[in-house]
Amino acid sequence: DDVGPDDDDVGPDDDDVGPDDDDVGPDDDDVGPDDDDSVGPQFCSPNQSLGCGVPWFGNNGDGVADIDQWDCLGFDLTGPEVVGYLVAEADGDVTVTVDGLADDVDLLVLADDCDNDDCVGSSNNTGTDSESVTFTAVEATLYYFVVDGWDGASSDFEMTIDCGGGGDDDDSTGDDDDSTGDDDDSIGDDDDSTGPTDTVSGTGLPTLIPPTGTSGTTVSSSSTAPSGTISDIDVTIDLDHTFMADLEITLTSPGGTDVVLFDNFGSSGNDMTYTTFDDEASSAISTGTPPYGGSWTPDEPLSAFDGENALGVWILTIVDGAGGDSGALNDWELSLTLN
Repeated sequence: DDVGPDDDDVGPDDDDVGPDDDDVGPDDDDVGPDDDDSVGPQFCSPNQSLGCGVPWFGNNGDGVADIDQWDCLGFDLTGPEVVGYLVAEADGDVTVTVDGLADDVDLLVLADDCDNDDCVGSSNNTGTDSESVTFTAVEATLYYFVVDGWDGASSDFEMTIDCGGGGDDDDSTGDDDDSTGDDDDSIGDDDDSTGPTDTVSGTGLPTLIPPTGTSGTTVSSSSTAPSGTISDIDVTIDLDHTFMADLEITLTSPGGTDVVLFDNFGSSGNDMTYTTFDDEASSAISTGTPPYGGSWTPDEPLSAFDGENALGVWILTIVDGAGGDSGALNDWELSLTLN
């Protein structure tokens, strides 16, 4: 009972070693290509909306260990990770730097879905107090900046993002179609400038809530909004979900202002069917019942965006904070009144 190939302690069929072992080897639950934790996409959970040149002070120990195995590094980072996100406003080189590290903490940059294999750059300079990645950004693409620790490490950090030459894009300067000259977007019977509002829609839809499993964060970006000073904004959302009280929904402007539209209301009710959030509505969303037909005032006023330039990509973030239920974001749209 103690030796030989069928023994419980040694040999190829042993529970502790060998290719069929529960702890190591290709069929292991923790590592290897056939691992249950690494097959298919794994998604990180964004924590912080970021801006070019605006520092983010944080500690990755405040995050969660959603992903241990990062495909772009080829090894595990088993510490908790925190994730910031930014939408590129123009094509060009972007440099992200993390300073002040007191332990072996690394930096990864991902695109699109915050998938563990969507890496566009990484830095793992062991023994240094700084990590930096430079990559070529594509306009209107959503990028995620992940700070994760080797072997459980955590540290305070300061992250800064240099967006380089993204500035004078076609929506704001020169003889472009949106701002100067006798172009189609600024004079005559143009739909974008003479009507009362401009409409901006979400992209890449429908998308799952949450991206995987039954809890987590869905981040959806809009098409690029035109330049102009905001005097009013309404938001319309269509989504399916089997327990609305699991959800917190936040809208973030290109300038980094956050407004919570919906904060875990609706108990076990289902769905949000083309629900409009409007500061001028007569009833608060907190008093409504799913699927929230018509117009409602949001949890926080949209007037927080008044006076900002609408130019850029807007972000809708949906946090599903409890397990057991899921759904999909089908559509969302901004109605912008610009001066």
